[in-house]
Amino acid sequence: MCLYRGRYDFSCNFLIYHFFPLSWFPFFLASLEILLMKTIRNSGPPALRMIEYLPQRRFSGYNARTMTTSRLTRIVFTLLFSTAVIPAQADENLLRNPGFEDAHGGRARFWDALPGSAGGTESTQDAFQGSRCLTFELGGPGKAGVFQTVKTAPGTLYRISARVKTKNLASSGLGAHIFIPGLNAISNDFSGTTSGWREVTLFVKTDADQTELAVGARVGADGGPAKGRAWFDDFAMARVEPAAMTSAAGRPYRSSFPWGLVVFGLAAAVLLALFARLSLKKRLHSKGPLLDLVLAGGLTLVYGFIAFWNLGSFDAPQTYYRAETKGEGFCVDLGERVPISKVNYFLALGAGSFDLDFSDDCDSWKGRQRIEQENVYSMIEWRTLAVGATARYIRVTSVKPGVMLGEIGAFRRDTGAPAAARGVLGAPGLIEPATDPSAVCDEPGRVPATPSYLNSMYFDETYHARAAYEYVLGRDSTETTHPPLGKLTIAAGVLAFGFHPFGWRFMGALFGVLMVPLMYAFGLSLFKKREYAFAGAFLFAFDFMHFVQTRISTIDVYGVFWIICMYCFMYRALKLDPFGRTPWKYFLFLLLSGLSFGLGAASKWIVLYGGIGLAVVLVIGFGYRLVIFAVEYVRSRLSARPEREIEDDDERPKRRLTPRRFALRLIFTPLTTAALSCVFFIVLPALIYFASYAPFLNVRGPQHPDKSAVALVEQEQKFMYDYHSKLQATHPYSSPWYEWPVMARPIWYYSGKPYVPDNFTSSISAFGNPAVWWPGSLAAAALALILAGLSLTVLGLLVARLANWIMARDNRGIRGLVARFLPRLSYWAFPGLFILAALAAQYLPWIVVPRKLTFIYHFFASVPFIVFCAVFVIKFLLEWRPKARRGLVIYLVVALALFLLFYPILSGWPVPTLFAQSTLKWLPGWVF
Repeated sequence: MCLYRGRYDFSCNFLIYHFFPLSWFPFFLASLEILLMKTIRNSGPPALRMIEYLPQRRFSGYNARTMTTSRLTRIVFTLLFSTAVIPAQADENLLRNPGFEDAHGGRARFWDALPGSAGGTESTQDAFQGSRCLTFELGGPGKAGVFQTVKTAPGTLYRISARVKTKNLASSGLGAHIFIPGLNAISNDFSGTTSGWREVTLFVKTDADQTELAVGARVGADGGPAKGRAWFDDFAMARVEPAAMTSAAGRPYRSSFPWGLVVFGLAAAVLLALFARLSLKKRLHSKGPLLDLVLAGGLTLVYGFIAFWNLGSFDAPQTYYRAETKGEGFCVDLGERVPISKVNYFLALGAGSFDLDFSDDCDSWKGRQRIEQENVYSMIEWRTLAVGATARYIRVTSVKPGVMLGEIGAFRRDTGAPAAARGVLGAPGLIEPATDPSAVCDEPGRVPATPSYLNSMYFDETYHARAAYEYVLGRDSTETTHPPLGKLTIAAGVLAFGFHPFGWRFMGALFGVLMVPLMYAFGLSLFKKREYAFAGAFLFAFDFMHFVQTRISTIDVYGVFWIICMYCFMYRALKLDPFGRTPWKYFLFLLLSGLSFGLGAASKWIVLYGGIGLAVVLVIGFGYRLVIFAVEYVRSRLSARPEREIEDDDERPKRRLTPRRFALRLIFTPLTTAALSCVFFIVLPALIYFASYAPFLNVRGPQHPDKSAVALVEQEQKFMYDYHSKLQATHPYSSPWYEWPVMARPIWYYSGKPYVPDNFTSSISAFGNPAVWWPGSLAAAALALILAGLSLTVLGLLVARLANWIMARDNRGIRGLVARFLPRLSYWAFPGLFILAALAAQYLPWIVVPRKLTFIYHFFASVPFIVFCAVFVIKFLLEWRPKARRGLVIYLVVALALFLLFYPILSGWPVPTLFAQSTLKWLPGWVF
């Protein structure tokens, strides 16, 4: 089922204005346009008749060029929509008894109570229209709801709406909302005391064979009970009429056009063209470091541009007022009587509430409403309070002290412009504030007209970005379920830029950009050729999860960054010979890998899973080096004449090993490696992990003088483990480990409702690029089969040659096998085994971890190795069939094209709902 959620606005103008700026043959196009428009006007479906109303001009000078541009775009969209748009017609209300006016036996006819529901009663008061409405009143935590089954047409888009009002409705989950029973299709929900009726809307498209649909109204939900009262009235369900899809003002909605995206697309196209020319016409591996700089640096700059564009606003309040006692307050003077439509306000750290009253003379007050921060974990965001009053003064009264009030901005009802505050006055009858209250109106330029992800927190930023700010302020952190280093890294951005969206997202985006050259360097070590290194970095750069997860201020990005670092350094170490004359290089890379492991573990515990993979590849890699060392020694002893040996990290010839020197290296090198590995991967990470708790100890230490620093940190670790292992919460967008590679259930981070116009959607969803995750998952299985076949082949040959040597005492077979197959084994088997081991270490632990609530973003740490699996198989195929090299370029183009196609629902850029739901929704579980 294809779901349409929220109130949106579809307009062809938006697409036409920006994507088709050039055309020719004006008179031919004019004739063709007239013919098409006449056909549409006479017999075209309603969806196509929208084309007729597209504007004829865009520029102030209406010349032949602009005329042909407009005509061409109208013709193109006419032809496209003639096959792509869903024909729709306006129908009457399909719901029976939509206003609950027809009651029988105390219940609204045609509406059935949901299982386990308290049902509803018909109210003769407070109806939105008519004499009755549906009322739910919950005296204690619970849920209540009704539903009605409606006959529908297959493959048809419907709009479902209702009016909702609440009073003292509190919910740990969903408030009052409409929904589709049996599906996670819900409208925006309301809770808290509301002075008037609000409209909720839900769009749904039936499946090709679906003939009926259940529609429901509900308060609370399973796992999220509610308490209080809610009213529902004026239900409606009808087919969508595309010709009527306009905003409330009657004008099509246009978001600001992202010219940065155009620049990014052009830069990416130039970079791809350069790569295609170099990879198809020249040998990349014959070039010097300059080509690495061009490919890796250019890709990093292109991705960095798109990563930081529209990352967040700089306009969050930086000064705050915090009440000390209940009953203290003040008045904000607007300078004149202002018709106020809404008040935008910003609540930061802490929990508490204020009452807002409005007055013309600072004597009689009216329209009291409450603004509240429910708890210390509530979202730090701009919120909108609907007012609908005319006043000069706004009185702010502390009801529950404790929350930081950043800024209050009133907006005029007549013009929509902000009403500038003239100052702060004392409020008669209220306690004088202990601190200066002028902070609530000293930054009027920072008050946005519309709250969004650009100026507010979303999803888990309420925990991690909040904790970062608490560290900056020297306070105790409210987020204690993860180690501190990731949140301290976020705090560095806050210190550098301030506590606003750009500041708390900067470090995550920066680390996401740095992952691109890191992946290039890692791929160059793995595959030895720049074309494959570029392919790996390119696929990872334009993976959806990488883009979304590094632009939200959570700690996952830091864990994944250090995971890539520690495996990259480990692979560099294992490519060196610890038995050579310069083992310090080997141990240096082990040290760097251990440092990365410690920094990652201090950021998030998922890095600890990677420690298992590091141990496995270290043992296998060192064992391989040990075997090579022994085989080369035996080979040199069996040869008729001395041979000069070559080390991987030192091209200088060396003397033939004596038995004594061989024995010493065979004993002391493994012991040294084991001892230093314990230091690098146990002692050093433990010290880093403990040091990351320094800000925590600075606060908690004085509070608990009877406990040592070690005991306090140990207590935190126990709490963290108990939290994750015993977590029994539910979430509508959670998904188990086996659904991640196929992307059955993305996680919906952000919805712009109710601040986007009707029929438009502004969403941020986290999932993978289908061109990366689906082929990459298949490539991982193919890689395992390739390695298994290669290993069996080498093993069979080795057994055969050993048997020949034992029987005939002829060592030429052994020497030939070593000379022929060991290099191939090193070229193919070891990189593939390394990639698979890293992937298994990051993915397989999720099968057995005690935590039950998991999300698709937990697969983020596996994505780099899914990418490398895909590149490994591509390399295998291209070296088998070199003429298929153009297929690599095509594959990268497809990955980039999908990134551009899905960019709106990865970035929150408003787009028409029809486009998001009919074009981008590929699987039933995808929600935008």
